[in-house]
Amino acid sequence: MHHPKADIDRLYVKRKGGGRGPVQVKMAYKVEITNIAEYLNTNYKVDQFVNIVKSSESTQPTMNSIIKIATKITEELCQPNEKSDAKQEGIQHTKARLGEVLKNKWKNKVMCGQYIRNIDRQLISEEDMFLWLSKGDLKEETESESVAAQDQALQTKYYATKILNTETDSKCRLCQQFDETIDHIISACPILAKEQYISRHDRVSAQLHFNICTETGAQLDKNHWYKHVPKSVETSQGGKVTILGNQQVPINRTIPSNKPDIIIRDNKKRTCMLIDVTISGDRNVIKKEAEKILKYEDLTIEIQRMWNVKTKVIPVIIGATGTILKSFRKYLSNIPGNNEVKELQKTAILGTAHTLQKVLT
Repeated sequence: MHHPKADIDRLYVKRKGGGRGPVQVKMAYKVEITNIAEYLNTNYKVDQFVNIVKSSESTQPTMNSIIKIATKITEELCQPNEKSDAKQEGIQHTKARLGEVLKNKWKNKVMCGQYIRNIDRQLISEEDMFLWLSKGDLKEETESESVAAQDQALQTKYYATKILNTETDSKCRLCQQFDETIDHIISACPILAKEQYISRHDRVSAQLHFNICTETGAQLDKNHWYKHVPKSVETSQGGKVTILGNQQVPINRTIPSNKPDIIIRDNKKRTCMLIDVTISGDRNVIKKEAEKILKYEDLTIEIQRMWNVKTKVIPVIIGATGTILKSFRKYLSNIPGNNEVKELQKTAILGTAHTLQKVLT
């Protein structure tokens, strides 16, 4: 299912690149034409029938000649300064080149290309940010709405005012303070922050908590993470590991940030992890990771002093529509349990989709 307002060029980009994956008829035609031309050009010396076909092709006008059409397609795909050997490579890799053309068309669009264009490729993982698309685990409706949200193509009041010119007021229908953009709805509305953002955050946190308890052998009341309600204190069998859920640490001085989402204290290894989850706007994931580490710096020092354990902060930052940092896997590997990137990403996106549906329908 394709959202009617989402970008049509993105639709035909490969799923691992951020598209939906169907084959474009025009693209399939060009690939087959170049493949046939390549076969004729490489086999006419060894096969007399192929030679007859190639000879006939050379006498045909451009519009009827497969070889001449293929040459034209290859020239279109090559840059003006590329040499002839690059053109031959273009014939061999036409499908990949056409895919790049589609992706660049999507990327260069002023509105729909904002998401892919604003990626900081040094810090954000392109491989992981579209896992939710490449695995195809979401329902078609949720997937299409999430893609349209990244394309800024859902009918918010800002979209209706600035693009469609059907509204005169672009302010959020809930808070009446800021422009009602996609980014505002999914991560910055003070009204939605009271319930919707907290619920989305708590679902991701509960998933992590369930996996940690399963790995450490803590007793669980439910068999599935989505039914799991984290308790304030969990203890593993034998008491080697203590897991605190959304609890303040009793310390001797006042520290503003004293309540991580999950604290794992390993009494045997003498280690402690402070895990804090954030589902932020996709543009803010880099900033939020740095904020989390600085936020708990004082608490880390106090815990190391009081408990005499090696302590580290584990920020779990996911963009509202799935943006993942390159450092995410490294942090996740330190957390006990079978914590999969795509499953946590999926949970965050489902929460975002629920918020969008509630506000825009």
